[in-house]
Amino acid sequence: MTFNSSELLEQIGELPEDWHGCGSVSHKVLQAIADHAQETAPIYHSVETGAGKTTLLFSQLSQSHLVFAVDAGMSITRVRESPLLNGQHVTFLEGPSQRTLPRYEFTHKVQIALIDGPHGYPFPDIEYYYFYQLIETGGLLLIDDINIPTIGRMFEIIKVDDMFDLIDIVDNTAFFKRSVNPMFPPEEDGWWLQGFNREHYNRTFGGFRLTKLALRKTYEFKVGGSGLPLLKSGFSLPESQLVWTNGPKAVMAFEMPQFKNDLELSVTAYPFAPPTLGDDQSCEVYLNDNRIATWRLIGLPVWRRQFRKLWPNNKPFTAIIHENLVRPGEIFQLSFKFNKLTSPKQVGHSGDSRLLGLAFERLSLGPASSDPRMKSMGSFLKNMLRR
Repeated sequence: MTFNSSELLEQIGELPEDWHGCGSVSHKVLQAIADHAQETAPIYHSVETGAGKTTLLFSQLSQSHLVFAVDAGMSITRVRESPLLNGQHVTFLEGPSQRTLPRYEFTHKVQIALIDGPHGYPFPDIEYYYFYQLIETGGLLLIDDINIPTIGRMFEIIKVDDMFDLIDIVDNTAFFKRSVNPMFPPEEDGWWLQGFNREHYNRTFGGFRLTKLALRKTYEFKVGGSGLPLLKSGFSLPESQLVWTNGPKAVMAFEMPQFKNDLELSVTAYPFAPPTLGDDQSCEVYLNDNRIATWRLIGLPVWRRQFRKLWPNNKPFTAIIHENLVRPGEIFQLSFKFNKLTSPKQVGHSGDSRLLGLAFERLSLGPASSDPRMKSMGSFLKNMLRR
């Protein structure tokens, strides 16, 4: 930072509690904002709803700070009049955030966003909708007054969302850090993929329960397909025939069936592997913490989406699950981790900005070909054909 944060915080702390008529955050919260901002620095862009002591702090922390607020309790007036305000770094957009936020066109990602505007339901939720899309990976989302029941519910929802990690709570202010997980599509649905809803969907929605995989059954990932209850995180919305992974990691969750000897996982999927990614694009497959396969993803320009026409003889990806890795009845996570990703937008194909890895069409689980019983059956069939 190019200023003395301790001195600034001391000066802000000397302002009276009734400095303006809408209340202010505590010195401890201001100190926490400064500390977490130091870890996130540099702060090129930031945004908040509401105005007050936090605005004075952000005017020094951030190179460009946006304030969506009304002058309730003379909050904006007091901020403008304060010698602690670095006015060159702050832009005020006066008016109800319910109106001003939807109309504003953001041109930059932000490193910090604070929700502290109108507190009545659903107004903080509206602010969250516009802010979560802006926060870059590693950036901060701050939510004040989580002691208010409706804001507390929003806090509980975000706390289990894959996009954010809760890193601190000071007084009634929550501090979240944006994770590396993909952004939840702001113009789609996919409620069943969100952490707060996931358990409910997996266990009860539409009669589905956490799926216990059946041997030799094929699970499909099209709209309405039997494989959709397996999806836990890192997947886009299902399409007519398949579902794409979106981001560096995708996870399925299920119960394993009872079995003896090794199993073979078979997945019909199509990589998004444009030539710009080279020939070393890969997907590592994990069953819980055990890596069971590494799949090479090369040479298939699948964004054309005419999969069967382009690759009528496309072979499934496979992985062997050794019997010592599984205790029947347990819940297992099947994770797919990608080393290189790009989007159709980045390669100039379309405006689709998703980081695509694999498009899953089908999945099945059966005895591995190395299973002695399968070998015996193969020998039996060979002998029958010779007769």
